[in-house]
Amino acid sequence: MIDLIDHKTKKKIRTIHFGAIKKDGTPYSQFKDKALGLYSKYDTNDKARRKLYYKRHSKKYGKYSADTLAKKYLW
Repeated sequence: MIDLIDHKTKKKIRTIHFGAIKKDGTPYSQFKDKALGLYSKYDTNDKARRKLYYKRHSKKYGKYSADTLAKKYLW
C-alpha cells in the first residue's frame, strides 16, 4: 500500500493497494520485498516463478497502478 501525497499542500491524494492478502490475513508470497523488508518472510526468490508472474502481467499500466507498484516493490 502506498499513499500518494501532494507535495505542495502536504495532503494525501489517494491510497493504492497492491499485493494480495489471503482470507486468513496472511499475504501471498512474492519474489522479494524490496521496499521496507516488512514482509521478507514471504519472499520466495524463485526466478522461474518471477518469470511466470511477468508473463501473466505483461500489459503496461500507468505510473502509479497497482500492477506497476507490485512489479517495482515485490517482483
